[in-house]
Amino acid sequence: MASFVYAASFDPAGSSDGVYGFRWHPGQRRLDAFGVAGDEVENPLCLETDPTNRYLYVGDCRARWQSGGSISAYRINPATGELDSCNSVASAGVIPVFLQVTPDGRNLLAANCGPFATGCEGRTVAVFPLKKHGHLGPAKAIHQHAGTSTDPERQTSPHPHCIAVDPQSQYVWVPDLGTDSIWCYAFDERLGALLHQPENSVHVAANSGPRLLKFHPNGKFAYLLNEIACSLIVYGYHAGKLDELQTVSALPSGLEERNASDLIIHPGGRYLYTTNRSQDCISVFDIDGETGIASLRGQIRTRGKALRGIALDRRGRFLLAGNEGADTVQGFQILEDGALTDLGVLAEMPGPACLKFVEF
Repeated sequence: MASFVYAASFDPAGSSDGVYGFRWHPGQRRLDAFGVAGDEVENPLCLETDPTNRYLYVGDCRARWQSGGSISAYRINPATGELDSCNSVASAGVIPVFLQVTPDGRNLLAANCGPFATGCEGRTVAVFPLKKHGHLGPAKAIHQHAGTSTDPERQTSPHPHCIAVDPQSQYVWVPDLGTDSIWCYAFDERLGALLHQPENSVHVAANSGPRLLKFHPNGKFAYLLNEIACSLIVYGYHAGKLDELQTVSALPSGLEERNASDLIIHPGGRYLYTTNRSQDCISVFDIDGETGIASLRGQIRTRGKALRGIALDRRGRFLLAGNEGADTVQGFQILEDGALTDLGVLAEMPGPACLKFVEF
């Protein structure tokens, strides 16, 4: 079985090296770089694959983000991991921060968060058709977010930050960091159409900063990571309704710098991991499969700075972390009880912001 890891090299100043490719050797706990791809990509921030793992999609903020972002499609060589360019389209917004391919592989959804500065449009959710051979069509549905909240630096405008398609592919949920809410859209997979459902949308406490939402593998629960509050909210989910069950801190008490950045659920559904950029640590949660309740077990520090994205392999045996500020990719082995064992720095590259396992 061939295993590859792709990493988006992101530079807030706009100078990036593109998308790095690594061959992953799980038996040796080793990453071997095989090249940098994407001359079309200027400053990638997010990555996504289709359900077959044949295609990789890259959200590009571009060096001059004011002109709008783009999304590029690449064909993955299953033998070598090398990327062949398919095409690129405008992201229908500014700063594409999250991509999600729908379970049927017909559409790709993008969240364009926009800058924290006020007075800029392009804070959108957009739907793109996926055509033959992985090619992207231009956006066929675009929704511009609006609103503010209380934080004077990060909430003077909307910032849609994630796309979560529910287990039945009937609704799309979009955490908006700038409005302290989770926007709900009814979704038509066949048409690739979104219809805003304000009556289903969820508001969270002011100054929370919703960043990422993930559904539990059983489809009964959803987990929201708040960037500003660095808290985790657990919801019960049924028929397009999110019902809050619990709010718990993702950091120990007494820590003032809170800047949560990523959330991932173990494939078995028993554990959950979040990251914090200010504390450079990964928090480990246990999940009760019956109630959905999450219990914070503890944290493990990384060997870097500005920890951002994390990724799990398909079987949930390894976790990779991108230390964006230290230019390193760090590895952890996941034990049977969900605990993490530090494997050290496995690769060096500029600004690893998003990581993606691809296994054949």
